[in-house]
Amino acid sequence: MAQLNNVDVVPRFNRPTVENKAMLELFYINNGSYTDPYQISAVYVFSDTTASSAELTYVTNGNPELLIDGSATSTRYGLVASAYENQALFVFKNDAPETTDSSFNVTGFDGSISSLSGIYKVGTGHYACVLGPDASSTDSNGGVIANGASAAGNYFDIWTVKNSNGASYTTYINRFSLYQDKIYVSTEPLGITATTKLVNNYIELDSKVNLTFQNMFTINNRNQDFSFKNNFRESIISDAALKITKLNDEPHLSSRYVVQEFSSTSSVLTTDSADTVLYNWDTAALKTTASSDVNFGPPTGVYEVQLKMTVLNETIYSPRFKVIVR
Repeated sequence: MAQLNNVDVVPRFNRPTVENKAMLELFYINNGSYTDPYQISAVYVFSDTTASSAELTYVTNGNPELLIDGSATSTRYGLVASAYENQALFVFKNDAPETTDSSFNVTGFDGSISSLSGIYKVGTGHYACVLGPDASSTDSNGGVIANGASAAGNYFDIWTVKNSNGASYTTYINRFSLYQDKIYVSTEPLGITATTKLVNNYIELDSKVNLTFQNMFTINNRNQDFSFKNNFRESIISDAALKITKLNDEPHLSSRYVVQEFSSTSSVLTTDSADTVLYNWDTAALKTTASSDVNFGPPTGVYEVQLKMTVLNETIYSPRFKVIVR
């Protein structure tokens, strides 16, 4: 289960239901590096509508650009059009828009109703807000907005961002879906085969890299049709953890020195929509361990990494992969 500040949440790609706390993330990359924008003034949630109504006068049919002011002479050019701004189903905003403001501190998120209206900085260039069924916020006129994204369907999250001091606001548009439930029924137990591949095999010491585990799951039941199996095309890993062990050949050193236990990594791994699991490994820390414990040996050498995953009622261990730090 993904977490934000130790609170269970469901990422957008993990089929969140209307009753879940759905985490909407934004990764901000500038010139190939994760960096922080100057301001994030608001995150708007709009329904992807196919017909207008008295409450929602717009029709998007999968095209969120229709919600954006496209008039070059408008002061809101490129932003959510004023005609639709107060038709947002929910608006996330903080006390101040500057990303250095304390209201962006992720420790302010505790899963309570009051914390569900905020935007939080998870790490450099990594921001998140959490859509909860009981959340409330305010619109541009100061009126209270109860979360209107309460039905299964498709939605847009539109982030209003100022990239640098003195720049104009711009918008970044993403999509997500909410589901009524995630209930599937089968007349027989499901047999799942997992195939895991480690992308990284050689790492230079002092590198900070994402150990990348690509996973593929196959439903083995011959009697299940493709429509059932397609339910598992999105991420189905509910928990993941990683163990890292240093392997030493020298007799005076510990032959298997555990660097990270499964229990210490379960909260820091990330899983994407393709069930790829990432662990951001700072190999510079190996030099600190080497200098403080003579049983560790040199920081370079052969390491063994193993992924542990929970899929349905199964706990699956990947093969033990070798990684050479040089």
